[in-house]
Amino acid sequence: MFTARRSPVPPHQAGGLRRASEFKMPPSTRPLTQDERRHRALEEQKSASYERINAARNIDSMAFLSLGNEDEEDEDRKRNRRRKNRRYADVCMFAELLELQTEHDGLPHNLETGWVALAPIPVGKRCLAVTYSGKDYRTSTQLFSRLKGARFLKFPSPLPMNSILDCVLDANWEVNGIIHVLDILRWHGKDFTDCEANFRFWWRDSRISEITPLPPSPSMEFDFASMAQAEREIPLTFQYPYVFLPVPYYTPPISMEMFLTTVIPAAKMTRSFEVKLPPALPSTSWAGRALQTGIATDGLLLYVSEASYQSGETPLSTWVPTKPLEGGLSNPVTLDLFEA
Repeated sequence: MFTARRSPVPPHQAGGLRRASEFKMPPSTRPLTQDERRHRALEEQKSASYERINAARNIDSMAFLSLGNEDEEDEDRKRNRRRKNRRYADVCMFAELLELQTEHDGLPHNLETGWVALAPIPVGKRCLAVTYSGKDYRTSTQLFSRLKGARFLKFPSPLPMNSILDCVLDANWEVNGIIHVLDILRWHGKDFTDCEANFRFWWRDSRISEITPLPPSPSMEFDFASMAQAEREIPLTFQYPYVFLPVPYYTPPISMEMFLTTVIPAAKMTRSFEVKLPPALPSTSWAGRALQTGIATDGLLLYVSEASYQSGETPLSTWVPTKPLEGGLSNPVTLDLFEA
């Protein structure tokens, strides 16, 4: 092994080489703060919305007309097939971790007037719930993973056809039958991704409150021996999520006092919820009874109230976890940093 020695650059050429290298490099700028990235993302979102409105009005539509050729059409068909295979990949609006690395980071300065808070965020698997019409004309719901868009669960549900919900499948869904609803992208064919966060969460709660849970299959089994050993009334397995449960949200104004005394404690607390067991259960002793369950918390989500739904990771939503992430920052931001 050896290392080649570089010939020294004559002093009279050094300045020219340095200027040449700098000319080829992009101008150096300081990294944008989270607040600056957020502002830029919101402006880009507004600009894109304006362009979509113009396109819907057929403004400048002639500029996009072209005859094309067969090769281009073949490429379009191939591209469409690839897009269909991953149509639900990275569609969920994924929040950035709240940053406190510089004096410009931290809680948004307009927290009181410009943000919506969701708390507590449940522990579980982030996914999209998409509804289809089945062969028997009943609506079936399919769950797709957040990152790769892979389908991992299919079941009957009371949701209307042609709906898409941003959800968290509870970590103990086989025990409590719960799937949590974070956000709404589409409901019964009507798209809500261009709507502001305030309206989306209101619509989410108003519509989900109207649906009647679809009873699980009568073939559901219960492990009464295990329940006796644990001395608690917990069914062994739900075949599919039974209850669509919206995550609580808080709308502006959210004063700092309210944030510290109401929102943060709610984000830290295990949420208690009563699941009403369906009357179609095989055991008459369990039919119509209720199951008290505790929902573990994973932290707090903040959404820019005037922002529309943005797929992928975005500064328009911010996450404050309950505990440090594995392999995360050396000085992690958690809910414990905020005390009344």
